[in-house]
Amino acid sequence: LVEGRYATSTASRREPDRREWSYNRTEDGGYVLSQRGSWNDIQYLSLDDNLQDGGLDLSVPFRLFNQAAKAKVGGLRSSRGRESATRRFSYGFRGTEGIDLAAPIEDVIVDENIGGEGDEDLGYLQLEENTINSDDYSAGQQIYAAYALADAGFTPRLRAVGGVRVERSEQAVTTFEQFDTDRDPVVADLGSTDWLPGATATYAVGPATDPQAMLVRVGYGRTLSRPEFRELTEVQYYDYRTGRTLFGNPELHRAVIDNVDARWEWYPREGESVSAGAFFKYFDQPIESVVAVSAVSGSVGTFANATSATNVGAEFDVRQRLDRVADWLRDVYVAGNVALIASEVDLSGTEGNQTSEQRPLQGQSPWVLNAQVSYENP
Repeated sequence: LVEGRYATSTASRREPDRREWSYNRTEDGGYVLSQRGSWNDIQYLSLDDNLQDGGLDLSVPFRLFNQAAKAKVGGLRSSRGRESATRRFSYGFRGTEGIDLAAPIEDVIVDENIGGEGDEDLGYLQLEENTINSDDYSAGQQIYAAYALADAGFTPRLRAVGGVRVERSEQAVTTFEQFDTDRDPVVADLGSTDWLPGATATYAVGPATDPQAMLVRVGYGRTLSRPEFRELTEVQYYDYRTGRTLFGNPELHRAVIDNVDARWEWYPREGESVSAGAFFKYFDQPIESVVAVSAVSGSVGTFANATSATNVGAEFDVRQRLDRVADWLRDVYVAGNVALIASEVDLSGTEGNQTSEQRPLQGQSPWVLNAQVSYENP
């Protein structure tokens, strides 16, 4: 059996004339416009992202120990490109005489308050461009992969799937100054060739009448986590979650993740399942958010490779039909799962200002809970 696939996608974003203003609270509970240099910001942003992905697989069935088996080989190529541009403007105060700083912003940014050179006798606002030398970037990524796997049954109860994928990735992000072609751009060039093995063994422990009604699975796999384009460029952007300016790090490396898991599964009836599992993950050089200090912006956020991290957890999952409660509920299902997760990242030797060398993985929740009610009528 030969299978081919191809996909393409395009994403574009236009964010024209985005404006931000800062007011300071006064002692009497009112507000006045801040007079700091960063009291206002006007931005025009654009981004275009294109992705093409294609692959070809060859599958060959065979029998092993009188059990059905399959071998598969294949390859793929993925190509992605991005162009991002930003223009920044702001109004600067040239004195404030005659300007009501407590007025709404639509009464401050008006024609009569906007002036130019020679208007120094009164306060006025002057429009300035603040586009900086790291506000634009172009990026590209090429991934080539080849893989092979075998899916074989050794006995009516024991089955295994194993394989390996070799992957070559070339990722480049160039940050440049829009108005100065003589300035050398900042280039992040990240390339690696990785071998990614994986295997899963499944043993049926159900009764002789239906061995597949209950299964035990154990597995291992190696995966990768590569930095996003934005994490590799020095372009600055505002993070609304933290109120901090963020910028990327051209020195980032990809992270390697080793995954081990074990699971027990029970299928009492068609459409019903109960399972419990445990997993462990080891991260080599995971990409983490860290805090840095800028002489201009103060506390800012960036990204760095931590030394290592671990993730260990357990999860429970159930899906049941409600005809056990009443026959008229035979097409209604309830489902849910819960996961408990403990993680720790080692930040020793990581650049940035950290409060401790060990903490949970950034963004990792200690628990996840999902619940669902569904109606399914064939």
